[in-house]
Amino acid sequence: MHFNHKTKEMVLVTDKKVKALMILNEDKDAWRTYVSKDMLEEAYQICEQYNSKYLRHVAGLYGNKLLSEPHREEDAAKMLFNSNVSFEQVVLNFIKDSK
Repeated sequence: MHFNHKTKEMVLVTDKKVKALMILNEDKDAWRTYVSKDMLEEAYQICEQYNSKYLRHVAGLYGNKLLSEPHREEDAAKMLFNSNVSFEQVVLNFIKDSK
């Protein structure tokens, strides 16, 4: 057995056959692992790359994280604008964070 990391192809060899297997979209759901490790920027990038249906959800998580970081309010606002977080909740988060 041989795995080519560049092409993501696995070649299996037996005494009678040779089979090549391609691994497609292996990291498509990797965003879940990144979220569990609080690596929200990476999770957002994966969702964006694959046009995931979870993109708006992850954008909300990432936006809220950015809101808690100093001097990242503008980045947080841009991220939350593209999220599934309601406008009212975004305003409340900004008010809470500014206190």
